[in-house]
Amino acid sequence: MEAEALLGVHEVGLPATAADHPGWISALKDPYLSKALAKIHAEPSRAWTVQSLASEAGLSRAAFARQFAQQLGEPPLGYLTRWRMIVAARLMLNTKASLAEVAEHVGYESEFAFSRAFKRSHGVAPTRYRNAPCPRETNATPKKPTTYSTL
Repeated sequence: MEAEALLGVHEVGLPATAADHPGWISALKDPYLSKALAKIHAEPSRAWTVQSLASEAGLSRAAFARQFAQQLGEPPLGYLTRWRMIVAARLMLNTKASLAEVAEHVGYESEFAFSRAFKRSHGVAPTRYRNAPCPRETNATPKKPTTYSTL
């Protein structure tokens, strides 16, 4: 549970208990995957690739991608995008940062690209999300992968 607190798991709506999501907790305990997860969470704006995450983890690209998907139930870049959208939603709700600033903070070079990704993830445009009386009532939770093996 200490690893959960480190990454703010409860704050972002990710799995709350080890019993509910053993893949998530085992990934945090995994000496390779935990390195990549820590980097994703610490630097969401970085232009991550599967290769660069694999290098951080100390694994080959193929082994990293396979192990990540097996443990977390989604590919590394899918997880990265979902994390970026969670961070973006939090920024829009808790700061006055412009859409361009939010986009840059989570690794998008243009507002347009960010807006498309955010709408695909949350079901509403970022501005509508931010201005909604209660954003969580506008499909605010990022969509999760359609299949879950362990997440």
